[in-house]
Amino acid sequence: MLSLSEFLTPDGLARYDGERRLEEERQAMAFLRRSFAPATALLSDDELRDVARFGIAHAQQRGVTSLRDRQRYLIPVMFWGSYFELDPQYRDALARCWWIDRNGRRTGSTHLSAVIAEIDRIERATAPDHADMRRPVQAMARLYRDHEGELATSSLMLSHMESCWPARFALMGGVHGDYLDALAPVLRRYGLKSADAVAYACIAMQLGFRFADDPRFPWARAALAPDDRTPEERRLAFGQAVLRYWQSLLPQEGE
Repeated sequence: MLSLSEFLTPDGLARYDGERRLEEERQAMAFLRRSFAPATALLSDDELRDVARFGIAHAQQRGVTSLRDRQRYLIPVMFWGSYFELDPQYRDALARCWWIDRNGRRTGSTHLSAVIAEIDRIERATAPDHADMRRPVQAMARLYRDHEGELATSSLMLSHMESCWPARFALMGGVHGDYLDALAPVLRRYGLKSADAVAYACIAMQLGFRFADDPRFPWARAALAPDDRTPEERRLAFGQAVLRYWQSLLPQEGE
């Protein structure tokens, strides 16, 4: 505890700000563990702190001032990804909340209740996509069986995106082209081509267009990191990491 004389010094104020920031991060981590237990099961405390810190920083940039609302900002982070404000597939939803204007520019709104209502609307609209998880698995199998080595054209990407997640694909409306444009620099950065690029586009519909850069998914960054592995080894590591993540979300036996 700082004394009044210590508090009034520059060093004292800095210590106070640091302690307050650490306490906010601790509260945010507790909220994430409590509210999103399956999705955070694979994250260490350090990794979860990165998620909280990243989300809080984005909330501050947005102009969210209260600690409660900065914590609530983590709800769209967990559903839509840490870069949800930039993800074209959520553009219409954010426009309905007036978080962005008709030109896609950020507004001054910080009303998280409207965003959470949009999350609920999209979850209900896309529920049929998760009724039978054999469909996306089979779509991925067809992708690598029939299109391995082919150029990842827009038509090939869109076709498999629709095969994997038809309800979400329909909900994206007219932003499919913008979504692929937003993916392009991510695919280049990680050297993803052919069927691997298509697979990333499909998975990103669920995890967010920059999920490979997202602190929520450190396993993706590790699996895709350029190193001395062969493309096949990286692909296998990535596939196993994705499967492990999806399995972590499923109810465990006895629960």
